[in-house]
This record gives sequence, C-alpha cells and structure tokens, in this order.
Amino acid sequence: MKGILIASGIAAAISCASVQAAAISFDLLQGTTYGKYYSSLSYEVSGLDLTVTAFSDTGGLFDNRIRTAGIGAWNGLGVCNRDEVVGSSCYSPAHSIDNSADSFLGWADYDMLLLSFSSEVSLSGISLGWIGTDSDMSVLGFNGGQFSGFSSADTYSDLGASGWSLVGQYANVSNTAINAQNFVASTWLIGAYNPAFGSAGFSTGNDQFKIDGLQVTVADTGEEPNPVPVSGTLALFSIGMAALGMRRLFGRGKSAQQI
Repeated sequence: MKGILIASGIAAAISCASVQAAAISFDLLQGTTYGKYYSSLSYEVSGLDLTVTAFSDTGGLFDNRIRTAGIGAWNGLGVCNRDEVVGSSCYSPAHSIDNSADSFLGWADYDMLLLSFSSEVSLSGISLGWIGTDSDMSVLGFNGGQFSGFSSADTYSDLGASGWSLVGQYANVSNTAINAQNFVASTWLIGAYNPAFGSAGFSTGNDQFKIDGLQVTVADTGEEPNPVPVSGTLALFSIGMAALGMRRLFGRGKSAQQI
C-alpha cells in the first residue's frame, strides 16, 4: 500500500504553526453549473474568500511551461488544459485533474488548481467527488510572501526556487486529511501527482480526480507562520551560548559585545 511522502525540507525544517480558529469547509460545487467551464471561481465562507484558477504545463517548445486552463464542474472541479482542447478531448476523464498523456499527440500534462485565500490558512482536508483510475496528489504552499502569478517561462521544476514548498505527496486521496505539520499559506497548489516536486515512487499517467470540497483553518495572527524550526533555534542558541562562554573566558573586564 502506498504511503505519504512529506518533503524533507518541510518535515525536518518546519515546526507547527499555532492554528486556533475553527475549521472552515468549502463546497466547491456551490454556485456552479454541471458541465460548465470557468476561467475562475470565487467563494466566501465565514468571511474567508477563496478564488480558484487552473493551470497545466502546456506551453513552450517542450510543452513544459505553466499556462492557464479551464475549470470544469462535473461531480467536482476538474481541469481542461490547452492540449486537451486542441485534441478535442475534454471529455471524461480528460476534464478531470489528471497527469494523463497522449502518445499520439505527444503530450504529457500535469493539471493543478491554484487556491488563493484572503488570509493565511492551514489546508487540512480534501474531498473528491469523482475518481478515475487512481488519485495520487501533490500539494504545495507558497511561502514567499504575496504570490504575484506565474511567469511565461515558469515550469513546475522551477517552483521550489521561487517560494513554493512541497507540503506532501499523497496516495489514494478520497476524503483525506493532509498537512499534518500545519503548514500555513494564503496560496496553494493542488494537482495530480507530479514527480517534478520530488519522487514518491507512485505511478504516474493514471491519476484522474475531481475535487468537490476543502477544509481549512485560518492561522492565528498572533503566531509567526511556518516559524524557524526547533532544531534551527537550538542551533542558534548553542552558538550564542558558545560565544558567551568564549567572551567570559577571554574578555573578563572588557565591555560586553552583542552576539
């Protein structure tokens, strides 16, 4: 049975932010029309705003640049990307969030939904309204301040260097709790499993699903989101104590210096 891979940079480097507000649930099919496509969707629950847009790697000479895509409402939110439109293949399961490939047309695309919240949140749960062959999933959060959008040159492999953090690679998602480390962000990416973010050993090319619900918790504004890890804090403390000891040993009678 496949497990869950949490990025080592997150699991080893992030202590949990304090999240004290009540959980908020979003019904992503609310206000949508079955079978209709959207460029974006907006929601509001308990004063928290959410905007959803879709992306896939369908641009550039090598078909690997991130480009906008359409959102379809079919038992959950799915994605119809630009290669699927050209191939006239936005039918089931191609209008799902998928990492399917077409060997004849020569493309292999990874669909994702971009979630933009009005406040920093901990994304704690995802529910699916439809699953095809498999439902392995990649989840990322933006930890680089205010997200200003993708550039025309961006690829999925570039995201780690531009403020995005892998929160987890999750297998067999259905109605699943995620983000046990309480990573906090206002902008998130959820999509079909993508080994460009780090291989979890899952199969690829067969993940197809539609998301119908999210659960989040608004971050406590009194706490620093994604703070310095405990291990890092202890390291800084040890360095400071060592420096203090050296000052006492060699600097008796001299004025104190800042560490």
